[in-house]
Amino acid sequence: LVEAASRHTQPSRITSTGVSVRPTHDNQGKRDGFEARHGYAIGCPDLAVGGSLLGDLVSQIGDGLAVDSVALEVTDVTGAAAEAREAAFTDARERALSLARMAGLGLGQVESIVESISRDDSIPRVAAKLAMARDSVSLQPGESAVSCSVTVVWTLT
Repeated sequence: LVEAASRHTQPSRITSTGVSVRPTHDNQGKRDGFEARHGYAIGCPDLAVGGSLLGDLVSQIGDGLAVDSVALEVTDVTGAAAEAREAAFTDARERALSLARMAGLGLGQVESIVESISRDDSIPRVAAKLAMARDSVSLQPGESAVSCSVTVVWTLT
């Protein structure tokens, strides 16, 4: 597995996640051996390469391969976060101006700003038995959302 994965991603992206050994039993419940499992998390920064990686793992390991899940993650939200931050601040300022006008006042200096940025990691996880995939698996990126919440306190004039 490590050898096959190394052909598609950097070795630093291949991580052991656990090792377990447990007894196996026959149909009558009598212990007939042991099963060992070694779990890995493998990161791959490119969807096409990730699909080839999965196909290669299936080809190399066969029925011994169990894939618990494939998760797609946004790794760089810098640009989207900046846009979300700007939109959140603009919205906060417009609302504050509207409320101040209703009170017959204006906005003064900003006293404090607190922000919280989050991303929607609810991209569907592809879980799976990939026994039929022999060459490559097509992974589709879909969409993800980055949001920013801004709380701004102004003095009123």
